[in-house]
Amino acid sequence: MGSRKVWTKIFNLPPMVAGLLAGLVFLIPALMVGSMLYLQGINSLKTSVRQNLMRLAKAAAVLVDPEVHKTFHDRSQETSPAYSKAIAPLRKLEDSDTDITFVYTITFHDGKAYFVLDPTDPGDSDGDGVDDKSHIMQEYQEATPA
Repeated sequence: MGSRKVWTKIFNLPPMVAGLLAGLVFLIPALMVGSMLYLQGINSLKTSVRQNLMRLAKAAAVLVDPEVHKTFHDRSQETSPAYSKAIAPLRKLEDSDTDITFVYTITFHDGKAYFVLDPTDPGDSDGDGVDDKSHIMQEYQEATPA
């Protein structure tokens, strides 16, 4: 008889209260599932982007001769035939896909990252007030540990 009183109290609620309770019963799980799907989707997208960037970086690394790469130490070398030859494969890679904005190589010295090869043409094509080309041994100040 005690459980019958509980059910009677539940079903004798005013329609507005019963509707709100029913709505909450469906809304809360829907929000939880929606949030989980959203977070899973974001994580999947980030993983996909990282994997594609790693694949692209590995492809670009094959195009660079490490012994030649070590010979570039000064911005004045950017006008040399050796530099033009070194950046040519990177330029082809950059031009091969409109989704690729920049392709460059970096080196590390004393815990800092420095650009070496960058096939980007000098100038400010995006209008942000900064030269788009990264020059030999220009510090990459925005480099993150990742």
